[in-house]
Amino acid sequence: TVTVDGLTLRFALPRLAPAIAALIDGKRDLAAIHRAFVAKAGAMDETAFKTEFDRLYAILHGIGKLLIARPPTP
Repeated sequence: TVTVDGLTLRFALPRLAPAIAALIDGKRDLAAIHRAFVAKAGAMDETAFKTEFDRLYAILHGIGKLLIARPPTP
């Protein structure tokens, strides 16, 4: 649930959103988040994880709460 200018919006988050969001720390890349997720929650292939992450990202990015940084240039 988000309230912006008095308007309350509710979003249906993916089932695994809380577990994935808890691993986002601004330092790990998506592969590292996936590895940490598997270590805590058990096996999940990359495709299924990416599907869950993409749904979470679409919502959080859409409300300005999750940004993705470019990898540093070598």
